[in-house]
Amino acid sequence: MTEAVIAPKENKILSFPKSKIVREVPQSTGAVEEIKTKGITKYADAVSEDLSTALLMDLSNYGINMDSEQAEKDFVFLSSVLRAVVYRGVGLEHALHKFIDQAVTINKISDEESEEIDVDEETKE
Repeated sequence: MTEAVIAPKENKILSFPKSKIVREVPQSTGAVEEIKTKGITKYADAVSEDLSTALLMDLSNYGINMDSEQAEKDFVFLSSVLRAVVYRGVGLEHALHKFIDQAVTINKISDEESEEIDVDEETKE
């Protein structure tokens, strides 16, 4: 048991018992990175879960029937893609990244090619 430290009257500050001070053990760089990755993964999973739940509610609010087995399969796939997007955004690997990178091609167009066509102007001719 530790003894209380009695300070002089003019000081009136009690020292904290040295036996109660807990010092963290220094961790290796690998251990720190592992803890950091686990934290980021937990965060990314929570974000993608929140987004998936909100999306499912929105689909239901729009009257989309999500009760069929095929709709459930589609939504599971959509949720996995959403998780892959979040993972890529925070710098984590996901199993779908390779598939997405091979299956999807982005064709950039110039501003001139992306001009909107005014339907009223087209019908006046």
